[in-house]
Amino acid sequence: MFEYIKFDQEKGDNKEKDVVLLALSTCGFCKRAIAFLKKNRIAFRRVYIDKLDPEIKQQLKDDFQKKFHFKMIYPLLILDEKETVTGFTTEKYKNSFGITDTEEE
Repeated sequence: MFEYIKFDQEKGDNKEKDVVLLALSTCGFCKRAIAFLKKNRIAFRRVYIDKLDPEIKQQLKDDFQKKFHFKMIYPLLILDEKETVTGFTTEKYKNSFGITDTEEE
């Protein structure tokens, strides 16, 4: 999915799901989402949408909307190329990864 995008790979021990994070470089909630994933050692691929060339950014938005039938809301997790999690709250992310106990974000 999105083969034309160069993602930054974040290493982690938890590789149960294929995790893609679409984020904005200036977004506080995106930064909290990244911190959560790293803290919980979840492997993921990340791209900052606002740093993409305008044509690539538009193609990504169009392709995303065709596949998932809604517009992007950041941060945006895509799990196993089929499930999405929009925005960031600790509880949403815990539930998405089956984490029962973690410190606050």
